[in-house]
Amino acid sequence: MNEKTVLSLNTDETETPRVKAEQPSLDFNEILKAPIFQYVSNILLTILKDKELRKYTLEKSLNHVRIEKYLQAGVVFTVIIASSLLASMDRFDSSMGVLFGTLIGYMYGKKG
Repeated sequence: MNEKTVLSLNTDETETPRVKAEQPSLDFNEILKAPIFQYVSNILLTILKDKELRKYTLEKSLNHVRIEKYLQAGVVFTVIIASSLLASMDRFDSSMGVLFGTLIGYMYGKKG
């Protein structure tokens, strides 16, 4: 078989032959100086800084949650002691039960 026959067997008549373009060789320093690389590196640095900021914010919010839980436990403990003392002195009536229940319900029913 000659070369013309092989070419006609491997390619379609309507398809145009593809020419491979030479890839430009880039030096590593040229890549680092490219504007797109600088743009991407700025984005990555911003993400890392934001991550540190989020970590700091999370630690602060955890401290806030911890303090809020201690206050809730203190209020619940105070309500239990007050209702026990009032019940032992026969001073605990329905209005006190409603007030204490409203206070506890507000603390555990609020969202956020």
